[in-house]
Amino acid sequence: MAEEKLEYIGESRKKTGEKYYVHFSEIKVSLPRGGEGILSMQLDITELKEKGDKLRYLSYHDGLTDLYNRTYLEEELSRLDTERQLPISLIMCDVNGMKLVNDTCGHKMGDRLLTKVAEVLRKSTRDEDIIACWAGDEFVILLPQTNSELARKIVERIEKNCEETEFENISITLGIGIAVKSDKEEEFDEVLTRADERMCKEKLTKIQSAENKLVQNMLNTLAAKSAETKEHAVRMSSLAYELGEKSG
Repeated sequence: MAEEKLEYIGESRKKTGEKYYVHFSEIKVSLPRGGEGILSMQLDITELKEKGDKLRYLSYHDGLTDLYNRTYLEEELSRLDTERQLPISLIMCDVNGMKLVNDTCGHKMGDRLLTKVAEVLRKSTRDEDIIACWAGDEFVILLPQTNSELARKIVERIEKNCEETEFENISITLGIGIAVKSDKEEEFDEVLTRADERMCKEKLTKIQSAENKLVQNMLNTLAAKSAETKEHAVRMSSLAYELGEKSG
């Protein structure tokens, strides 16, 4: 009968040098004619472990941008909610003109725009900062041990990199809001709400300009790629609008 059992997962290497994972199991047993023995088993679990690692990765990452997702960020907010990490800054970003891009250029173009924005955010932040897809075209950046002044510098870097990034004749602009948690007793939900409110306020000042510029770029692209003039496109859009009005 089995008396003791020892098991653990370890790494091993094949003769080729390739690494693989093994589940070791050793059981001390009593032999039929007296005495004791050890039953040892080794099982190659490389494929199983890789699948588990992949599932864990997918559970914490956004499938489109490869940034962290909301689940991961919420866990990090809980983990970093300590006195030692204060002040903690949050930057909330929203892509201006996203609906217009999706409606006029298609959702594949919208997805590519989100991927490009993710690249800009990675380029603009520090290694210790956590960037996550929050909802739709919204992103949240968590900055531990960061005051408002330093957070503002990071935002300036984001805006500068947006201006310098070329993407399909589409100008990348973001609505951005910053909020800082300086008091351990304050809930992160309150900090997120402040950041969201400031982002929405800034977005209102930028969205009209961003959408106008996007439409202008589209008209210029149309004129360059076809025999139609920009004026013709404007006349056609006016006629389409009137037709829509009269047809309800």
